[in-house]
Amino acid sequence: MGADLQRFWEVRGHWQAGRELLEGLLAARSGGEDASAEAGALLCAGVMCLRKSDYPAARGYFEQALALYREVGDRNGEAHGLNYLGIVVQCTADYPAARGYYEQALALYREVGDRNGEAHGLNCLGNVALHTGDYPAARGYYEQTLALCREVGDRNGEAHGLNCLGLVALLTGDYPAARGYYEQALAIFREMGSQRGSAGCLGNLGLVALDTGDYPAARGYFEQALALFRQIGAPLEQIMGLEGFACYWCAVKNHARAARLYGATAALRAELGTPLSPLYAAEQKQWREACEAALGAEQHALCLQEGSALTLEQACALALQQ
Repeated sequence: MGADLQRFWEVRGHWQAGRELLEGLLAARSGGEDASAEAGALLCAGVMCLRKSDYPAARGYFEQALALYREVGDRNGEAHGLNYLGIVVQCTADYPAARGYYEQALALYREVGDRNGEAHGLNCLGNVALHTGDYPAARGYYEQTLALCREVGDRNGEAHGLNCLGLVALLTGDYPAARGYYEQALAIFREMGSQRGSAGCLGNLGLVALDTGDYPAARGYFEQALALFRQIGAPLEQIMGLEGFACYWCAVKNHARAARLYGATAALRAELGTPLSPLYAAEQKQWREACEAALGAEQHALCLQEGSALTLEQACALALQQ
């Protein structure tokens, strides 16, 4: 039952509650449980840890689940374990390893005829292509994802596919298309009650507004996104929200605040063990350089240092100040 609640907990953001319940159940094992059910519970516990950015714990659960799935010959479960291990290593910026896990998982999903799993595997391969700068390959993977999700009626997967296609459009400068994809994805996420998905789309709409010079709209989107991420307690997503806010404050010429936020997000990412991907590093480069040019090297370095001492809560408060 705990394993079957994964999608509900994941979509609604009940990650800490789900983790605590599953860890209690797993600690109470007597040794006679059904191995497939136990593997499902381990996998679900790993997902709860993943969403809370506890990558070492998540990896440990996924590796245990994978071993059990292999022990009982559950090929579909094995594919899930491999795919989630790919997500963990991608979060730590090991893209070659992530691609290897995803490719193994995709082959297994196709072998057993799991169309939902195949769509998820294609989406993950698209994420690797996107974060390593191969936009045509990313678009191809996401289009296949979207078609499969619509075929099987997976609304959550459909929304993720649309959101990812929006990212490709944003990064290639097609802002009307990006906005359209994000708005479609946001409508589905809201229909499902997915706070994490909704917040991600709102943040991405903020990036469209920022890049097209509509700074009041950008701030509004970033505020909504950060509020939702704080509500569900998503550390990595809050940091990403702060990075969007840093770009906003730079755009409206509050360079000192922007630099402090950049200092905070760099330190917070280091604490989590999740470096900024090359994709977002390139996107932020112009804003960071503008901060340094406006402040001067000495003042810029001081602001970065001050920001690096902030907690996540303090950084959020700084970002949201009027």
